[in-house]
Amino acid sequence: EVMARGSELARLTPLIDEGSPLPKVVQRLEPELQGRLIAMTVRDHYVDIFTTQGRGAVLMRFADAMAEVAPEQGGQIHRSHWVAWWAVKAVERSPGKLWVRLCPELRLPVSRTYRDRLEARAFAPVRIASASGAGISAARTGAAQSSPPV
Repeated sequence: EVMARGSELARLTPLIDEGSPLPKVVQRLEPELQGRLIAMTVRDHYVDIFTTQGRGAVLMRFADAMAEVAPEQGGQIHRSHWVAWWAVKAVERSPGKLWVRLCPELRLPVSRTYRDRLEARAFAPVRIASASGAGISAARTGAAQSSPPV
């Protein structure tokens, strides 16, 4: 299950202008959950919205939620997932699957359809060791924040 606590999400937030407007989709959340947009996941008829203040759910179509993310830059990575590019910390590869890591407890799958979007963001592959000692392919995202929107 995709879970992350608000305090862990807040540590990910780069300094942003206090006067920056929140995306309309974030403004639909309860005031205590309104923060910088990290990701959205569709579940039945609800969209789970992850912000730096926590997670909330809104009853709406996923396409409508994605249309309300401006001024945040990001992209759809799966039919059920959208991520803000600033929040992507790594791209992990496991046998036959690609994952986006947003924080230690927030990892979302990337479908083949949307893999080109990650490649366009200039993710550089690196090797990291797993707990078992076997190598895992991943990507660092240092250039993701400065890249133009996709």
